[in-house]
Amino acid sequence: MSANANGGPEASVDADVIVVGAGLAGATAARLLVAAGHAVAVFDKGRGPGGRLSTRRVDDAAFDHGAIALQAQGDFSEWLAEAEQAGAAARMGTAWVGVPGMNALVQHALGPVRPRWGITVAALQRAGGRWIARDREGQPLAVATGLVLAIPPPQAIALIEAGRSHGSGDATAAVALGALCAALGDAQHDPVWAALLRVSAAAAARLRIGASGAGGGVVDGPLQRVSLDDAKPGRADAGQVVLHARSDWSIAHLDDDAEAVADRLVAASIDALPINASEVVSAVAHRWRYALPVRGCRLTGDDALRIALAGDAIGWEAGAGVHAAAQAWRSGLEAAARVRTWYADQPKS
Repeated sequence: MSANANGGPEASVDADVIVVGAGLAGATAARLLVAAGHAVAVFDKGRGPGGRLSTRRVDDAAFDHGAIALQAQGDFSEWLAEAEQAGAAARMGTAWVGVPGMNALVQHALGPVRPRWGITVAALQRAGGRWIARDREGQPLAVATGLVLAIPPPQAIALIEAGRSHGSGDATAAVALGALCAALGDAQHDPVWAALLRVSAAAAARLRIGASGAGGGVVDGPLQRVSLDDAKPGRADAGQVVLHARSDWSIAHLDDDAEAVADRLVAASIDALPINASEVVSAVAHRWRYALPVRGCRLTGDDALRIALAGDAIGWEAGAGVHAAAQAWRSGLEAAARVRTWYADQPKS
């Protein structure tokens, strides 16, 4: 027995599959596995759906502070069109956005699946042919024969390494896990600092002239992209502006104080955009440590260990022309397909 995010008791769950991470990849895999009749325990440390498709509320305004918009590719276009029919997506020029926020796309991907939000899996132990997800106190959250890891590779490595401290007694599994972690270590994301600004109605009106909401390209100084959220379909008009810093600037300032980062990005926006300091109502910064996949991991799992990997850095190599959200979604499909092969000859739970 462990504690949930609200301090109450949280019982351990027996399942067919544990899914860690309920962003677009994990949500897609979990829904397909539940639809196939499997008992699935889904955990995410966030307070609700989104991951890097999050929509964050600051006071009475909502900001798409992660992915600004999505580019459709192949069968991912069909899924976005399905989401549009369900009222969870809208076209915006050549791009797509979630409605009323980007996180609506992840909620659509989840369907009837209800993850356990606000739960941090701190270790993943492989023992006796089963996976045990443990919390920060080492208490079991869930036990299952299969595992889908749909989190950034450095976080996945950390959970597996932490699980080793609980012991396994299986030398073969230990070697295989070491090889898995080595492969995951090849993947790389660049970080991005984001600033969430509220600006006055007059400033928002000036920014809105010619704005698509999809985000301008290279701006100036530390800024890479600017998005006027209230120019997107289905958004409230609250003067929401999202600034994304360049990756190289974000790397150089990765561990800076968030308030100091917000001040610097606001100053840069005043230099680069038709707004002045008196028109900035509020500003907060958010660090995306694993924002942009720049090098992928070709490995997608290990059938002997019954582990499937998913995410925007999984299943591709550099130069493949990957759009991150499309890759995350496809990796969720592929992870679910891999898991189903493990139980093909077994009755569903």
